Amino acid sequence: MLKRVLINSYYLIILAVIISLVSAIALIIGSVFIATNVILTMFLERGFTIQASKAVSIEFIELIDFLFLGIVFYIFALGIYHLFIDSTLRLPQWLKVEDFGELKVILASVIMVMLIINFAGAVVAWDGQAGILQLGLSIALVIAAIALVFFVRKISHFSSAASFNSNQEKTSD
Repeated sequence: MLKRVLINSYYLIILAVIISLVSAIALIIGSVFIATNVILTMFLERGFTIQASKAVSIEFIELIDFLFLGIVFYIFALGIYHLFIDSTLRLPQWLKVEDFGELKVILASVIMVMLIINFAGAVVAWDGQAGILQLGLSIALVIAAIALVFFVRKISHFSSAASFNSNQEKTSD
């Protein structure tokens, strides 16, 4: 009985892949409409003033964030499909996932880029009311956190590669 339930739960993973893929498609297609609206509004209604260009800049930064969310869903769909359904799926080198931890690291990297984009939007929208020191420190902390994650990821990648090469040399002797 439990075995049958576990085997049939495979369809839940397929459902998660489909939902993630449909979400990615919806977000990316939605961004086309948003971009078109921003561009048309920029040329037809706003004019070319400093305030208008600042507003358009913020809207485009938010659009990039929207696109990145679509990419997150797409990467998640590919990753869980590769991990749970078909490990022979050809993926780009940067998206090679052998376990769920690697998928989480890839997703975390993309989410961090989304945070940077959100933060860039906040900087562009900054009206001078909040303290510049607080804003600068916040930016520095976000950048330091992202740099630390990428540094740790790079070190773990090199150490796992070195461990793999060491194991290969021992087995070939």
